[in-house]
Formats: sequence, C-alpha cells, structure tokens
Amino acid sequence: MQTNEAIKLWKELNIDRCEMEFSCGGDSMNDTNFTLYDKEDNEVESEELADYFENQVYKEVEFYEVSDGHYMGEYGKVEITLEEDDDEPYFSYDKQAMAEWEETFSETMYVELSEKESEVLNKVSNINGSIWDNEPNVNYKEDCVITDEESQTLKELLEKIGNLSDEFEVEGKGEESEESRSFESDIELEEGKLLVQVSARFYYTEESND
Repeated sequence: MQTNEAIKLWKELNIDRCEMEFSCGGDSMNDTNFTLYDKEDNEVESEELADYFENQVYKEVEFYEVSDGHYMGEYGKVEITLEEDDDEPYFSYDKQAMAEWEETFSETMYVELSEKESEVLNKVSNINGSIWDNEPNVNYKEDCVITDEESQTLKELLEKIGNLSDEFEVEGKGEESEESRSFESDIELEEGKLLVQVSARFYYTEESND
C-alpha cells in the first residue's frame, strides 16, 4: 500500500490515531502491536493499515534494540497521527519510550579482624567471591606455605565476609537485582580493618532519548 492510499483509507475509516506498542532488547525487536482508534476513541479494525504501519514505522522511527550488558532495551509506544498543513498531508510518528538499564554499584565495607585472621592474610594477595561461585576465590602470594589451621581460619573468615557482604547496604539507582552480590579485596587494611569492595547490580528505567 502506498502512503496516499493509506491516507485515503485513514480518512474513510475516520481514524484519529494508531498506537504501536513495542518492546525491544537483546539485539532484536520483541512483540509489537498496532491498534487503530477513531475520533470517538473506538477501536477500528483494518489489516491493511496495520500492515502499512508495521512496514513503515521502521523507516520513520529509530528503535534501540542492541543491548550491551548495561543498556538492556526499551519499551513503550509510538503514536501515529495524520497531520495536514498547506502542503500534502503526512503521517507523524511520536515515540514515547522507557529505556531499561542494569548497572553495577559498589561500596567499601570494613571488616574487623582477629590477630589470627590478620596473620593469615599476610600470605594472601586477593580474595573475591559472588553468589555464583561455589566458594570464594583466594589468590596467595608466591612462595608461601599454608597450614591446616591457617586454611581453616581463612575459610571461616571468607564465610564471615560473605555473610557480612550479603547484609551490607549498597546504594544504587533503582532496584537491586536478585542474586547479584559480589565482594573483592586486595588485602588493604585501614586501622586494622580489612577493606572489602561489595558490589551489586541495580535495575532502573528512564525516559528513552530519541
């Protein structure tokens, strides 16, 4: 269908607007739906017009479906109206959308250490863990020997850090995603306390910029 034919049919059916509902993300367009309304706000069925706009809208409107691990996609609607001026009438496309984001925020947690815990950490260069790991990761300094007692002390310390990090407040934007917590430390001490970076991913939405 050509644009002039679509305009003619639009007027014949007394159409006021067409609303396209959409969502996109993950590198693809997801479900879309086109609904026509007359000037009395009643729905009007026209497969021809719906097919026309389904093909035309991608030439008139830019959608941001490519996700990158931070930007997830967008959802909303496109309102299509017929505009008439001194020249030829034309269809106007107005996108109103919300963008979805997921972002990692981090805060520093201070962990009190016992003398035994401080001593065993002298042999460690880095620790890190997350809810996805079966157990936290420990990176030792070169040329060190860990006794069974030290290994048990370190195991209990990592369990303590994991529990504290789960309860630690991380300020972020939006709502914290479930099972997104992780922690990491390069074994830096401040006034005898271990500095641990606790991270969490947060989901939020904001108006999508055209």
